[in-house]
Amino acid sequence: MPERTQVDTLLDLFAEAGLLQFGDFDAGGGRRRPFLTRFELLASYPDVLAACVDAAEARLRAGDYVRLLCDVAALPFGVALALRTGIPLVYSRGVGQPPVDDLVGAYDIGHKTLLVTTVLDGDMLALPWVQGARRVGLETAGVLALLDARGLALTGDTAALVHLTQAVDNYAAQGKIPVGQAAAVRAWLGLQSTP
Repeated sequence: MPERTQVDTLLDLFAEAGLLQFGDFDAGGGRRRPFLTRFELLASYPDVLAACVDAAEARLRAGDYVRLLCDVAALPFGVALALRTGIPLVYSRGVGQPPVDDLVGAYDIGHKTLLVTTVLDGDMLALPWVQGARRVGLETAGVLALLDARGLALTGDTAALVHLTQAVDNYAAQGKIPVGQAAAVRAWLGLQSTP
């Protein structure tokens, strides 16, 4: 029997708590997608949150970051990381205001910052509020996500604790989701199914 990894443990916890679900979900704008994340509920599952922080801590320390930055959706994860590492957190209220009114936290010019997010599904550094944070001194040099939902190879200082492809392969192999559902996710990602 193969040795269980930290990713295996996270995937089990995500499934048990319903934080990562598979099916047919509305993605807005008339689009559908074959998975749903509920990471906004992470604070209600302290054991899962602690496991996420355990998995993230080593990656975080390696970057010599002096600030963490997150949006409201990632606030439980960001606060837990800040408590564990002692790295101050700044968060966006998500109200679309100028950075001085949107960002909550202590910061100054030249702070090497890690963007903490729940789901990586695009160019996070191009988001308007992240660009606004950069203009007021938070030099966002990396991204750490709970889940990479893009299906692309991560580069540079971008990391995810779990990749969606890992999740579907793991769940399908354990019989937690039908093989057809795994194929639907891979098709949505634009990837070929594994045999």
